[in-house]
Amino acid sequence: LKLASNWFLPSRFAVLVGLTMTAAALGAAVGQPLAHTIIQTLGWRQLMVNLGIIGIVYALLFFSIVRENALGARYSVYPSKLLIPYRVALKKVFKNPQNYLVALFFGLAMSPWVSYFGVWHIPFFQTTYHVSHQEAFIVNVINVIAFG
Repeated sequence: LKLASNWFLPSRFAVLVGLTMTAAALGAAVGQPLAHTIIQTLGWRQLMVNLGIIGIVYALLFFSIVRENALGARYSVYPSKLLIPYRVALKKVFKNPQNYLVALFFGLAMSPWVSYFGVWHIPFFQTTYHVSHQEAFIVNVINVIAFG
């Protein structure tokens, strides 16, 4: 969203937030059942390795391709006097203990949700309610979209 605020006019920000949230929910709806299928075929360790590799490749592509501002932008979200060097800003982030509390809270809040819907939800529904994999998959997707 920070990049969206730099690349687009402020009047478009609400639409971009909505598109970002939609993309996240759809990604979760598709990704979690896909993760379940990969776990069933390759195992959870291989899934974690694959996700780590994909994350590293994505980060490298992101940092090499995406620019801070659109070329020729006529507006700036922040005045130039507020801009500080990247390393200084990063040090400030790591020195602030509130950031660690937010990260801890987010991890504790989201880990059970992601684990349940990503790994155990489909087998749980199959076993508990005696439904097919396809039916459990549909319930999983509906839940991920509803709660995501």
